[in-house]
Amino acid sequence: DEDLDKDLYKDKEPSADTDEEETEVIELEIDDITYYCDGEENGNIYADDNGEVGDIVGELKDGEAIFH
Repeated sequence: DEDLDKDLYKDKEPSADTDEEETEVIELEIDDITYYCDGEENGNIYADDNGEVGDIVGELKDGEAIFH
């Protein structure tokens, strides 16, 4: 019966793309470049990909940007 439950919900599981789209981000400008971050003081920093959230390029720790 457990396998049947998994089959019923397998289409409802979010894909990796859906997870990224649902993550709430804020726009952040560092050295005149726009980035996105998923936290105001701590979180991942994402590149601006033509107005969309791009790849992770760094992180915010205690309000300080650290780029990878």
